[in-house]
Amino acid sequence: MQFKTTSVQVLDRAAMIIDVVSSRLQATKQELVAETGLNVTTVYRLLASLCEHGFLRKNEDNTYSIGWKFYTLASVQIDNLDFITLALPILRTLAKELSLQAMLCVLNQRECTAVAAIDADQKINISALGMTLPDYACAVGKAILAQFSEEEIISRFRSSPFEVLCDNTIVTLGDMKKELAKVRSQGFAVSNREYTVGPICLAVPVFNYRLDVIGAICVRTEYDEETFRRELDNISAHSVRAAMELSQKMGYFLQ
Repeated sequence: MQFKTTSVQVLDRAAMIIDVVSSRLQATKQELVAETGLNVTTVYRLLASLCEHGFLRKNEDNTYSIGWKFYTLASVQIDNLDFITLALPILRTLAKELSLQAMLCVLNQRECTAVAAIDADQKINISALGMTLPDYACAVGKAILAQFSEEEIISRFRSSPFEVLCDNTIVTLGDMKKELAKVRSQGFAVSNREYTVGPICLAVPVFNYRLDVIGAICVRTEYDEETFRRELDNISAHSVRAAMELSQKMGYFLQ
């Protein structure tokens, strides 16, 4: 029983030190002694142990910061987050706000695939799940490709050339590079008569804690071009907010 009590006390004291360091971002030994109320010897001993196990790190200026072990544990947890489960309530809100269909799509090699879709009436659209479109001829593809390097884009389309699919299909590398630059500048992509004559779509990329693009939120409209232009600011603002919310849930900015 004495061992159990002592072990709990050690954990409590270690937790006090970690709390102070995390709240300050970095702290000196003297600051830790003052804020925890622990004696100097106890603080020094716990600091040595926490650093040895990677929970804290000692900096060159003799301050202490959160160590690699916490970042490793956090990254494992984030990697196991269910992307679709986290996206569904965000898609429901977006669909309700805009009275439009909202989808979550991912890139698989050269095709974009819908993995979740919520209609304006808040129902899951089963028929949309698994729908695929070429990466260069849809808003989702352009939103994701805009995050690739120029070298990656050149390599991607050198091995697989463009195919004319509809009136506005992008069919040259130069035009694609210009389009992706526009997407990066405005923060979203739009597709209109690029794959087929049909809905005008708007997509915004989603990122994870590594700053990798992992998909895109897409809004599918039935508007004509004039109505879409009139509603563009509203649709893009809500879509960007939704994509940022999902990105943050996936750990984006958790640096």
